[in-house]
Amino acid sequence: DHAAPDLPGPDAGVAPHDTPCQESWSATSKTDPVCAQRRVLLIDEGKPNGAYDEQLWTCFGLDIALQGSTLRVAFDNRYGPEEGQLRLLSFPAGTSTKPQAPQLIQGTQYERFGYAVALEPAASGGTHLAYVEVSSIGSQLGVRHWPPNGSLGPVESLSADVFTKGAVNLVETSDGKLHAVFYEDKTGRVVWRTRPAAGGSWGAPTQLGDTINSQVRGAGQVATRRHSGGNGLAHVVHYGLGLGSQPRYRRWSLSGGWTSKRSLDNNTLSGMAGYGIDLAVGLTENHAAYFRAPAGGTEAELWVASWAGLGTIDLHRVDYQIPHDDGGSEYGLALDVDPWGLLHMVVVRPSKTTGSQTPSGTIEYWRQRDVAGKREWISDVVDQDVVGNLSLTRVAIVVGPGGKPHIVHKWVPDPELW
Repeated sequence: DHAAPDLPGPDAGVAPHDTPCQESWSATSKTDPVCAQRRVLLIDEGKPNGAYDEQLWTCFGLDIALQGSTLRVAFDNRYGPEEGQLRLLSFPAGTSTKPQAPQLIQGTQYERFGYAVALEPAASGGTHLAYVEVSSIGSQLGVRHWPPNGSLGPVESLSADVFTKGAVNLVETSDGKLHAVFYEDKTGRVVWRTRPAAGGSWGAPTQLGDTINSQVRGAGQVATRRHSGGNGLAHVVHYGLGLGSQPRYRRWSLSGGWTSKRSLDNNTLSGMAGYGIDLAVGLTENHAAYFRAPAGGTEAELWVASWAGLGTIDLHRVDYQIPHDDGGSEYGLALDVDPWGLLHMVVVRPSKTTGSQTPSGTIEYWRQRDVAGKREWISDVVDQDVVGNLSLTRVAIVVGPGGKPHIVHKWVPDPELW
């Protein structure tokens, strides 16, 4: 989830007034005038040609990018045991009409595209696109250029060790270098590679930190952003060891290279901390959002860690009493920051179920606002009726220059993207 490369600045003026909406954004009619302009729009049916069992529809990768006034969305649409396509959408931000048919990346019956997906605006125009292709002979993580118009560029291969539980981020720094940070679920490594400029060769892979225990659910989730200096990187990872996990942070600069790892929470590795991790970089602070749950617990909490440099890490609990299962945590999130340094999150929150009840939940939009010199969190419900496999529900968010959020979400078994 990436915005245009502009970072928050002191000349942004006064943040727009924000009030919570008491009705779901997905409601067909609203009585609250505050909610009138907050809407949910179908942007893709996600249905391939032919008849398929809807229970096979799954989504493993989803990302959104904003470049100028254009939104770009990439998501995978797996609709068979060994078959799936990557769907690419490009449309004006704020549109009230369904976009045109997507551009497709697809192959043979035994090929699936998009187990991990990342988008990054390119300063030269268009968008950098990364995704994983899985076939009967193996897997490949590659990067391509997605131009404003026309055909995609050739695939630049990065790794054959990212499979169905891998992760990838792309960042273009202000010097034109493209950085890829990805989790190889075949090896347990988090790897960094960089390319000097379009047409140049990718540098050798560098492992970041310790090998991760992939048996910890969600371990290897990564988030990498451009640092406020322009040419640096900020990076967090959900690190798993034994039966526990923690969020870890590193920073890279051209002059100093990568810093040593820094644990943001759960230093004792007791229980889980860092699931669903995402990162936002403000002008003076970094912010990581993630879920935390005690070992053997039945409830999780949503936390945000904020810090500057090597200073104190400020931990803030945003939400709690979230249903949790050690064997199958069912929630996800995405984070961004606006020009005023206010945080915005979209969160998948499961509801409590008993017995044979079908799993269900809500998609919620949380954000900060300034009240009397203090920052507080407020929230809206984007979709109040998410039914199905919440562990495969995907969300992404990007916040525009005026502070307006753009959210995409897809839940299973519904093949549609909203």
